[in-house]
Amino acid sequence: TAFEYEKKANVEHMEQKQALEKNLVSMAREVEKLRVEHSALDKRSWAP
Repeated sequence: TAFEYEKKANVEHMEQKQALEKNLVSMAREVEKLRVEHSALDKRSWAP
């Protein structure tokens, strides 16, 4: 039925959104890690 089709599509859409959100969180962590690393390297290059 159309209802079952819509229900399945909604579940798949929700799963895709969750996967994208997980990827986004992973990327944010990686960006923060790189930012901290870059900041530490930048400070070292300015040290006498």
